[in-house]
Amino acid sequence: MGNGQIHLQILATLPEFRRRRHGSSLCRWAMDLVVKDSLQDMSVMASPMGRLLYSQLGFRAVETFYIQVPGEAEKLTLEAMMWCPVPQPASTDI
Repeated sequence: MGNGQIHLQILATLPEFRRRRHGSSLCRWAMDLVVKDSLQDMSVMASPMGRLLYSQLGFRAVETFYIQVPGEAEKLTLEAMMWCPVPQPASTDI
């Protein structure tokens, strides 16, 4: 996360609004910003619930992180994911 990048943080949808493409719309809005502003990439820390959404949008997994309180059996798994815009071919106008 630095210059030339966007990081999505705390992207969530209320249960009654899930499966209506609101999360996809927010992601695509940010993806358009990356392209419009000629940024390098976009990243997100995906929960297990969000991983499928990001994968379908073209994000790729970079690293897996496990968050666990010492002495507790329960843990949270987060997937660091990245999306890079596809370079557009140069114009061939003559």
